[in-house]
Amino acid sequence: MPPHRAPDASRRSDRSRRAICDAALSLVGEVGYARTTIEGIAARAGVGKQTIYRW
Repeated sequence: MPPHRAPDASRRSDRSRRAICDAALSLVGEVGYARTTIEGIAARAGVGKQTIYRW
């Protein structure tokens, strides 16, 4: 098994993080928690789903 490596912090953008948080909060407010999806958050934030998973 390969050794565990820490995530590369340089691949993370604070602007993306903020956009993800803002998008998630606004979507939950608009459609409710049960209807909020990763795809919806990604589209609203203008990022890929992998960026959300990274954060």
